[in-house]
Amino acid sequence: MNKLITSMVTLISIFVFNKHLLITNSIIFSSAIISFSNPNQVLADLETRTNYKKFKKMFEVFSNAGKKFKSKDYESAIKLYNNAIDFEFAYEELNETIFETKAMSYKGRAISKGILGDHEGACLDLIEAIFFSPYNKSHFETYQDACPKNLLLDKAFAIVHKNDPNIIRKYPKAMFTLYKGIMQKMRKDRMENPEMDKAMKEKNIFPLTSPDLVD
Repeated sequence: MNKLITSMVTLISIFVFNKHLLITNSIIFSSAIISFSNPNQVLADLETRTNYKKFKKMFEVFSNAGKKFKSKDYESAIKLYNNAIDFEFAYEELNETIFETKAMSYKGRAISKGILGDHEGACLDLIEAIFFSPYNKSHFETYQDACPKNLLLDKAFAIVHKNDPNIIRKYPKAMFTLYKGIMQKMRKDRMENPEMDKAMKEKNIFPLTSPDLVD
């Protein structure tokens, strides 16, 4: 975990003194992968759980959205991805498979929006995909290729800073742990490097990592 946090902070620091641009190239979105490698196994893994019927319905909607996406009916795909995302589960019902299906639904909707030209909406959905599956390399790489570098961490740090249990419980615990660690590491780096802190303040970069906010 600490190694991952350090590597991400190092990667992020590359962009701190650069201008961040939104890449509005639909080719990036159309090349993304939005399917499970073994969908039958996904269902089998949850077959014995009490929420199986609800998840099976959610997964069917997600799969139908994928079919619309493959047929290039992106507007219909977005509607179905919306329906998959809207499935609600009690906190005790949540598990890794449900989180990943939520993530894939957000990613599918993001790709569809990106192809239709809604790049801002696509980036916000990619952030949700990353939050629901924070260690999925594919989601993060798609975001890196297509979206403003600062936006992801600004959103994540806002959630960590607010520390609202209702919001935190929406995502896997790994999401909060990961970005809380990144936030703490970045704040520590700023405390130890006054020049870096000054530059970030002047450009208003990641204001929630300011050492001034330490209790």
